[in-house]
Amino acid sequence: MLFVGDCPSSDIAFQVAADEAMLVACEEGILAPHTSILRVWRQRSWAVVLGASGKVAEDVNLAACRQRGVTIARRSSGGGTVLLGPGTLCVSWVRPLNDFPSALRDVRLLQVTMLEELAAAIRHLQPRLEVVASGDWAIGGRKCAGSAQRRMKSHVLVHVSILNRTPLEEVSRFLAEPARRPDYRAERTHDDFLKNLDLDPPRLIDAFSSLSCISEATFSLPANLMQLADRLADERFRLAEWTFRF
Repeated sequence: MLFVGDCPSSDIAFQVAADEAMLVACEEGILAPHTSILRVWRQRSWAVVLGASGKVAEDVNLAACRQRGVTIARRSSGGGTVLLGPGTLCVSWVRPLNDFPSALRDVRLLQVTMLEELAAAIRHLQPRLEVVASGDWAIGGRKCAGSAQRRMKSHVLVHVSILNRTPLEEVSRFLAEPARRPDYRAERTHDDFLKNLDLDPPRLIDAFSSLSCISEATFSLPANLMQLADRLADERFRLAEWTFRF
């Protein structure tokens, strides 16, 4: 598996396109001999990212985003709307579906399985970290990360957005309270529900890079993957008709 280290950027459309490009590249064998890839990245400036079917009017405090110049983007995977920016860390992982026995290929079971593998890599830094619901990380019942999934015929993408050292008051500034809530959230607001993982970023990234399945590591996306991501961004993720379609 190829590991791509910390990739900071302010272009959120490129970042979500890069996740899609990773999935397409693995599906089409573009990264051969690698059939899987794990990328860690950070968004330098504030950005709101909707899931594929997220609704701008319901999920986003649009006036606040426009006032502060916060970019809004839409990814191709499902899941809820997230705020990315200073203090957040994203992990994107593409793997072949045949890595998993058929009993674990159910959407929810596979999601939990991959999140547990990532959590296991950093529990020596935060022993209280739990995988909860169908795709969250939590500490003491408070959410510190969410995730989403997208599949193609032979590969799956799971990406995780981690609240690490995020100014949490910004979440309620830019995101509306969600209509759909996991049971463990109950009626808690963003302010009462969210918590930072609060780990030293280099140590956190090093922990992810130590997964035993990694055979090669780099600190930039391969050129062919960069080109594919840039093309996908221009064709879809930078377009207002894609971002604001719902």
